[in-house]
Amino acid sequence: MIEVANSTYVMSDLHGHFSKFIKMLRYIQFDSTDNMLILGNVVNIGPQPIELLMFISQQDNIKMSLGRHEIIMLQAILENDLQIFDGWINSLDGRYTYDLYNQLTEDKKHYILNYLKESCVSFFTAENFVLSSAGLFIWQENEFTNLKTEKPTFEEVLKRAENNNGYLTVDPVFFQKAGLKDKIIIFGDVPVQKIRESTRNYKIWHDPIYNDKICVNSGINIKPYKLACLRLNDMREFYI
Repeated sequence: MIEVANSTYVMSDLHGHFSKFIKMLRYIQFDSTDNMLILGNVVNIGPQPIELLMFISQQDNIKMSLGRHEIIMLQAILENDLQIFDGWINSLDGRYTYDLYNQLTEDKKHYILNYLKESCVSFFTAENFVLSSAGLFIWQENEFTNLKTEKPTFEEVLKRAENNNGYLTVDPVFFQKAGLKDKIIIFGDVPVQKIRESTRNYKIWHDPIYNDKICVNSGINIKPYKLACLRLNDMREFYI
């Protein structure tokens, strides 16, 4: 469990935008007394994925959970599966990440892979929050989701999901269903624009129906290309 420090911040889906991430750290005046939780999808798409990943790995007060982009990257590099590799390079736009990775020394390659395998978790807990890149797999097929009732506890979901890889959601409409009992799920992966079905509103999404989910993926690769940050202490939102 993450202790809420002087200030604890949450971001997701940086996608290689290292310069913009540094700009956000300066904007919020992030220092050694603060914590930053990054909910995956740091690599692929953007201009500096490896540099960003290296920087995060070297900060004691910046923690990262695995997103599907990191999971596929690990599988593509470590497993001899051409289909997975092709999916990383093409479907997830990982070609540039792969090219930059190949330019590293063998020691740095090993360091990157070891960091992703050993240091990045599946989810965080902090006070009444559960934080995960793509949410949690909560409702099994054919389970009835009654509005604001019958929500499972986090412990029940973890026990049921022990064999689910990384506890990442496999439900594409996770955000439309009820969440957890007495917990707020903070997640990324799906852009807020997709949730709202509007490309104009990049602001952090707070579930207006169940009041138990928050999405912090502001769509950095969707015009107007904003990066969002949420401070857990007072729920203040920051954008650059």
